[in-house]
Amino acid sequence: MRKAFDISTITALVALNNEFYERAVVEFIARGVHTGVLHSPAGDIQPSGRKFELRFCDVYQLRNGKIARHATYYDALGFMQQLGVIPAPGQASE
Repeated sequence: MRKAFDISTITALVALNNEFYERAVVEFIARGVHTGVLHSPAGDIQPSGRKFELRFCDVYQLRNGKIARHATYYDALGFMQQLGVIPAPGQASE
């Protein structure tokens, strides 16, 4: 995925939910330009040259100081709309 984008900024915020650090949450904001082919499960998405801002969140569950579970959440629909793959509400499809 890194080859598909020229990322200018990544911001991260880490929050731990208690003094035993059993969970960690990391919120990321990536800003950049879609400059290369994005390989997706639905097929390749050719470079659009569009700017984007993608917010995503990683949630880690820890046991005995090690990662026991990890999940990533992000707005795939909003991201595809920013790249022009899916029309945003009120936009005509190209």
